[in-house]
Amino acid sequence: MNKLLLLLLLTPLANYSQIATTNNAPFNSEEFLVTNILLDSSVSSSNFSAIGLSDGIGYFDGFNANIGFEEGIILSTGGLSFVTDGFGSGSGVSGDDDLEGALSAVGMPGFSVNNVTVLEFDFVANSENIKFNYVFGSMEYSSYTCSQFNDIFGFFLSGPGIAGPYTNNAVNIALVPDPEGAVDYEDWLANNTGLYTNTPVAINTINDGEMTDDPDCNSIDPSFEDYNIFWYDNDYGVVEGVNQPPSPEFTVAGVTGFTAPLTAVYNGLICGETYHIKLAIADCLDSALNSAVFLEKNSFFSHTPITINTISGINNVFSDTLIVEGCGGTEIQFSVFGNGDYDIVLEVNTAMGSAEYGVDYEINYEDGSSLDQCINNSGELSNCITIPATSGVGEVSIYLTGVADLLNEGSENIVLNINAIDGVCEPSLFNAEMVFSLSDFSILEEAGYNCNNIGITNTSCFKQLLGTIDLFGREATNKGFQLHIYDDGSVEKKYLIQ
Repeated sequence: MNKLLLLLLLTPLANYSQIATTNNAPFNSEEFLVTNILLDSSVSSSNFSAIGLSDGIGYFDGFNANIGFEEGIILSTGGLSFVTDGFGSGSGVSGDDDLEGALSAVGMPGFSVNNVTVLEFDFVANSENIKFNYVFGSMEYSSYTCSQFNDIFGFFLSGPGIAGPYTNNAVNIALVPDPEGAVDYEDWLANNTGLYTNTPVAINTINDGEMTDDPDCNSIDPSFEDYNIFWYDNDYGVVEGVNQPPSPEFTVAGVTGFTAPLTAVYNGLICGETYHIKLAIADCLDSALNSAVFLEKNSFFSHTPITINTISGINNVFSDTLIVEGCGGTEIQFSVFGNGDYDIVLEVNTAMGSAEYGVDYEINYEDGSSLDQCINNSGELSNCITIPATSGVGEVSIYLTGVADLLNEGSENIVLNINAIDGVCEPSLFNAEMVFSLSDFSILEEAGYNCNNIGITNTSCFKQLLGTIDLFGREATNKGFQLHIYDDGSVEKKYLIQ
């Protein structure tokens, strides 16, 4: 049995409705929460500390709740019971320079903060970027939307190369994503390109968006109404905002509204350097209405996310992992976000598999040119591709096609090993294996297809077999001398042995 599951079975959880929280052992340890719950296994961390650990920091199980994450870490100004019972008490700690500075950044200078709750640690950058997923919720939605005081939170990142306005030159990376014209969260999720505004996430920046031209929200960001696509109503009365409240209903108490799952991102880290992050939340002015932030389990990572997608070149007649000799092929698309300073070089190793590269199949760029050449991690010359440095989304595609040798070879397999060579801190963190089936053209004929009736474009369709006869003009058997007659008028002599 999974050790974490066993611990949960043995640990009493405070629960109301369907979310559950605990900070009993081992969840009462900053190090355990960070290394075992928050961080991806590839991230090295140290120097853990907290404020309000016993009152407002712990583990949450949201599997049957509507918060958007199955599990993770919670930081709450009203204690853990705030999101299970709807009430509770926080740390009782007042004052924090960073959180008060964050209040100033959203138009509320001079206000004090209470029930300060902080979890912080160091980590080593494995790439140029850091990212993790979170949800912010509050009891101040929607009654105090666009008011002159709101609860506040922030993710304050500091270290080499960072020059911000907070302690240790930190920057707040809890920023509102660019809506990019989306009409609701699902639309944005499906179509966004990873752009962000410079506006901090807060009650007065992400809300139902119905306080049109309100001066308190408008002074922070006049586009705040557009940010309502990132907000959910958790009151289940008259639904406010553009998103349908998530189900199941009434599974997170206390918070009357919360953001959709968001991602905190920072690009520009220096590979191998140590950075510090402070995750903090507090009540503003009073302690009556509380707030919480939920951090998704294992979502904190610092390695370049390289995505590989395959797109069938034969209109999905079969699958995007089937290559048919002489008819179509497969596009392999490599995508990366935020490799701002370094080109990423990936090896495309073709040494494995029963099909032979250059004989049975070819790999080219879209313009037909050959792949790049590089020295791989074993010091040998190999095929490679380069994804140029970009602050947004970089994409490179290669095309895998079978060579029409007109031989009856049966099914072969193509194995591509994709390995990082350069442009990432730890090349060993990225490697992938892709397996394709290579079949003779006859597989299409047997299925009743040809190049024309499957709608292939931008590819060559080779001559098609009309019939097979023996030397006496009879329909050929499956062995001996045969004459293969093709639609281009050609005839081939073959001798088949079975």
